[in-house]
Amino acid sequence: MAEGERSERWERELQALERRVEALVARCLELEEENRLLKATQAALDAERSRLARKNDLARARVESALMRLKAMEREP
Repeated sequence: MAEGERSERWERELQALERRVEALVARCLELEEENRLLKATQAALDAERSRLARKNDLARARVESALMRLKAMEREP
């Protein structure tokens, strides 16, 4: 194989490697953005879940209080 042919082959391989690295960098950036969005969504869902749990606890306490008042009223003559 002549020196020129070897050089051309190395150049093609280097260009292919450069394209592959560029594609991997682009994919990495896409995944970083997707990860950022997923973390933001997860944080919002966690906050919503906490809010709903507090709301549920408050509703449960109100129902229990109402039941206790009803039972007390039943015992009154």
